[in-house]
Amino acid sequence: MNIVWTQYEQKGNGMKRKELLLHGVALLIALVMFVESAPAETTFDYGMNVRARHELWDNMFSLGTRQTTNTNYDRSFFRLALFPWAKVEFDKNVTLYGRMVYEPQYSVGPYKYAPDFERFMDDDIAFDNLYIEWRKAFGLPVDFKIGRQDFLGKETYGDRFLIFDGTPNDGARTNYHNAARARIHFDEKNSLDLLYINNPAYDHVLTLVHARVSRQLNPSNEQGAVAYGRFKPFEQVDLEPYYMYKHEDQIIGQTTPELDLHTIGMRAVLTLGNSKLRGEFAHQFGEYATGRKREGNGGFVIVSHRFAEVALKPEIELGYVYLSGDKNPTSTTAKMTAWNPLFQRAPFFNAEVIAWPLAYEQAKNGGVGYWTNMSNIMVRSRFTFSEQTNLFLQYWHMRANQLSQGLPTWLFSNNSKERGNLVTGQLNHEFSKKLDGFIQAEYFMPGDFYVQNAKNSLFIRTQLTYKF
Repeated sequence: MNIVWTQYEQKGNGMKRKELLLHGVALLIALVMFVESAPAETTFDYGMNVRARHELWDNMFSLGTRQTTNTNYDRSFFRLALFPWAKVEFDKNVTLYGRMVYEPQYSVGPYKYAPDFERFMDDDIAFDNLYIEWRKAFGLPVDFKIGRQDFLGKETYGDRFLIFDGTPNDGARTNYHNAARARIHFDEKNSLDLLYINNPAYDHVLTLVHARVSRQLNPSNEQGAVAYGRFKPFEQVDLEPYYMYKHEDQIIGQTTPELDLHTIGMRAVLTLGNSKLRGEFAHQFGEYATGRKREGNGGFVIVSHRFAEVALKPEIELGYVYLSGDKNPTSTTAKMTAWNPLFQRAPFFNAEVIAWPLAYEQAKNGGVGYWTNMSNIMVRSRFTFSEQTNLFLQYWHMRANQLSQGLPTWLFSNNSKERGNLVTGQLNHEFSKKLDGFIQAEYFMPGDFYVQNAKNSLFIRTQLTYKF
């Protein structure tokens, strides 16, 4: 079984890269000169975010069953990410924004970075965001946003069920999508997004420095088109119907052919005071290049209540998540019935530790973060100690909907649907308006879905972020 964690491509055309870098520098100089001579309503802002992390991964890849290869070794490493950014406001409706990323890493061990098996891994310098946004274009109730962009904050789609991370193979380094979006405003509470996405497996355009190596960002070249509505028919009700089309090229390192997939679904939220009921359901259908059909279903329902008048203002959530599994996982002709997570391959509902055994399970479909074949009950809570400090806790009981077949017997039992239990916690604190951090811990106790000698796995992340 060939699993691609992070591939590197050697680049021989150094002159082309140097030309790109020179063009980028020239563009920046021209931009600054333009701002200097621009009308008074044009403003220029810039800064940098610095993110320092330490991560500990214990038994995360093979659940301790095969620690004989570098890929499966436990990991303890430091990551320092620099995010310099600049923004130009040409007027109140037009914004040009750019942000770059540089994140070298140092491994304490025992894992060492491929392909040279060293403790220090340098990083390329790439554009993490580069877009232009035009609000109320042509005087119409339409906003355009074109370029490399994140779907975070006010740009988030629902609960990040199908659209969030466009670069899953580089971990938490980036989340961007190469996209063009038109947002049509019917009024203040109702809108429709029309979205085009193009996420290549490798970034050969906006990587400027250290481009001799190029990170693999996706399991294949991907394209998509989305229509996503946000409607509020009543004060307490939000409805978000959507249609999504996705094309996937052949998975790199696998024989899985090209896929065209359609997804129709809706997210709904009912708010009653401090209580909420929210849910989402989607149906998928499509076809591989070989003619093999594919269908799947996925969704969740979550009920929550915030005890605003009680000490620590606890918020409690109870939820259920369903992602269909493949009834014929060893067949190449029978209908494929597994859920496809589309453009969401980040830690599912904030669960990092289980993403890596999933890479072995779903290698032929894309590996890391391919959330599918799950039936999970979850309990989540949040406690607010102060305006600066809060604690998030979570418990999952996890099952598969279909038995696995033909998976490596050193990790999977292939005779049980009991995935196991997961406990997570995250303590967040804001030291000042510029400095914040958190400590995150996750502990997974594997069930009989895995082999008997599978060990519990642990993930710990400590992070500090400073905004200049």
